[in-house]
Amino acid sequence: NCVFTSSGAKVKDSSHQVSHSAATQLIIELNYLRSNHSDVIESAEQAKKALEREVKNHAELKARIKQHRTINDGYQRNIEALQAEKSLLQSDISAFEGSCGRCLPGWTLHNSTCYFFSYSESTSVKKNWPDSRADCVRRGADLVVIDNQEEQVFVSDNIKIGYNEWTTGHWIGLTDIETEGTWVWINNVTEVEER
Repeated sequence: NCVFTSSGAKVKDSSHQVSHSAATQLIIELNYLRSNHSDVIESAEQAKKALEREVKNHAELKARIKQHRTINDGYQRNIEALQAEKSLLQSDISAFEGSCGRCLPGWTLHNSTCYFFSYSESTSVKKNWPDSRADCVRRGADLVVIDNQEEQVFVSDNIKIGYNEWTTGHWIGLTDIETEGTWVWINNVTEVEER
């Protein structure tokens, strides 16, 4: 549809000619689309930044929740330890009240006297007579001196007896340390009866 001349190309078909007003309209639409495209890109960038902020906030919240859980777990362990200590103290109070406050926890009251029976499951920690007496003295007491039959029954009833009295028994305040074979109570008052 084009005819070539020495001066250049000429458009013969009038359908290809675009009017100035139509071109202006296309340029306006193109500029509008470019502007709209820029707005869309800017909105997308803002949405991306907002999403990044929310992801960061979410991560911070998760970290705070984890920190609070750790603190809460610590508090829970403290509560459990305090409850166990409370139970122990309450049992000590019960034992103390059972002896009318005259004996320390773990001691047994009998006829206005406090008795402590030391128990250990291990035979490797058993003390000899002098060490046992020293332990009693450190506790503000001494090995028992049996004054009568009633006291002997009480002491016997409260001693745990295993298969071998030497390894599982208890020491009493009777000794032959001064003269081998001559048994004397540590108070030097109570007489030793032959039984």
